[in-house]
Amino acid sequence: MGLNCIELVYSENLWEIATQHLPDIILLEQFVPSHLNICSQLKTNEKTKDIPVIVITTCKEEIPESIALKAGVDAYLVAPVRVDKFKETIESFLMN
Repeated sequence: MGLNCIELVYSENLWEIATQHLPDIILLEQFVPSHLNICSQLKTNEKTKDIPVIVITTCKEEIPESIALKAGVDAYLVAPVRVDKFKETIESFLMN
């Protein structure tokens, strides 16, 4: 898709990376409870509030979609995700 990516193996420094680099989009492959707080902080920060946050989860019961959306997640995808759906979701945020 021609995107430049910064890969984080651990999300402890997600806040720091997001505020320093101001990415076009944030993709969280494993959505854990600590991400709820980070998403809320990102969405209330003037510099980062417009960065789309997309979650791909394999276990929608761990953190339900409704809770994720309240925390500021912009899109919530349950794996396995079709490639065309994934691309469509990413492109919809990048075009705005």
